[in-house]
Amino acid sequence: MCEKSCLLDLIRNFIIFDKGSKKVPRPHQFAGVKAAQERIRKREGGVIWHTQGSGKSILMVLLAKWLLEHDPEARILVVTHRDTNRRCESLCNLQAWLDSQSARKTSETGARDSTRIY
Repeated sequence: MCEKSCLLDLIRNFIIFDKGSKKVPRPHQFAGVKAAQERIRKREGGVIWHTQGSGKSILMVLLAKWLLEHDPEARILVVTHRDTNRRCESLCNLQAWLDSQSARKTSETGARDSTRIY
């Protein structure tokens, strides 16, 4: 992670703020997002298996942020079995950011014409 290109990528794309604190992913989260990004570029699917306390919410926020920045037609669908928004303010911030991006796209194009859901 301390190689020059990885460090710059980490600083630019992997720092998030949650409840006023700066958060940086752990090495397994960084590697998981990078692997998922590569599979998405190849239009392949996949599963990231997590255990309790492994950082699922942060990984999800980082991957959703990357998707929205690299695919202007992206839509993110989050399905959970519990109310994750209460546990992680980052998800609430992500939702606000998603709403603002959606409003911006709607005002630019006049319609929401997205066909991709990740």
